[in-house]
Amino acid sequence: MRRWMVWGAAAVGVVFLGLGWLERPPAPRRAAEVKPAARALRISETPPPTPPSVVEPGPPAPTQPDPTRPTSLWLRASEPAPIAPTGIYGSAQGIPILMFHRFRARPTANTAISPEVFRTVLETLKSDNYCLIGLDEYLENRFRPECGGQKLFAVTFDDGHPSQFGLLPEGTLDPQSGLGVLEEVFPNARATFFLNVRNGGKPFGKQSERKVALLREWGLEIGNHTISHPRLDRVSNARAVREIDGVCDYFDQSSMLLAYPYGVAPRTPLPDLKTRCAVPAAFNAWEGYAAGVRGGEGRPLLAVVPAGSSAFEAMRYSLPRVNIASLEDLRLDVLENPGVYTLPAAPAQEERQDGSVSPKLFSRAHT
Repeated sequence: MRRWMVWGAAAVGVVFLGLGWLERPPAPRRAAEVKPAARALRISETPPPTPPSVVEPGPPAPTQPDPTRPTSLWLRASEPAPIAPTGIYGSAQGIPILMFHRFRARPTANTAISPEVFRTVLETLKSDNYCLIGLDEYLENRFRPECGGQKLFAVTFDDGHPSQFGLLPEGTLDPQSGLGVLEEVFPNARATFFLNVRNGGKPFGKQSERKVALLREWGLEIGNHTISHPRLDRVSNARAVREIDGVCDYFDQSSMLLAYPYGVAPRTPLPDLKTRCAVPAAFNAWEGYAAGVRGGEGRPLLAVVPAGSSAFEAMRYSLPRVNIASLEDLRLDVLENPGVYTLPAAPAQEERQDGSVSPKLFSRAHT
């Protein structure tokens, strides 16, 4: 009998121990237990905690350079020499701001591009002496020294499609997503994501809140693409204001760059709409994109440099972007465009300064 009592007590202890084990929270996975993807880019090996169901208010994406950095290391674009007017280029030089929407293996529209072609586009630009910049650099006319002597370009993504930003099951950046390809070719890449929040506010589809938080953590810019993506020239002023202010409210930001849906501005000039959301600059889509025009007289204008010049102020709320869906688009609209601006090289004394100041003044710490 005593033996049975001992065995019974042991069994009860095992049951309670099991229940206690079930109530324990799972131990965090060690880094060694996380199997990295082929290209584990920018993502910490230890998965972060599950985010809440709504976007937590956070600090706005940085739009100003660090004031503690020595300004002597920054390069500034000077007033470029005018070029002979060609087609609709005008007479000012500028930078191509590239526009991308969806990434598909077999694109069927001029708003989609395959990851392979996108990679080739970026590699071609890199080999042709192009330096990737952020729109904040352009608008502040303050460029990283390593861009000196190179042509400049910027990358923007519209609509927040899931193919732009994907996470693999283990939590690493999908190398076949738009951001994954961009990060592969231009590490620590800078880009702007113009997001709308229709369909309940889920940019990038699954894990929306997590992805938005990562964009902020990595220093990538979130721009305004209105709530529901209407053509702003076909809605009332009151509706246009709600569309613009609603995105600022959703992301808890007081100021955002704006990309017009379909590249079309409202009938009333943007400054006259009196939105609560401050808009430092707005971007359209070159008119040839909507009309399907390519080559010849239909090549696009570029975002004029330098920012702050009289030519820039004339287009502050209609800065052009170039839609790239093929290598032919790249050739006609960028590589053969005579208006692409080249940033002057850094002075020799600045190139030799390598003390406590990192040459990559815009670098952010990525986990």
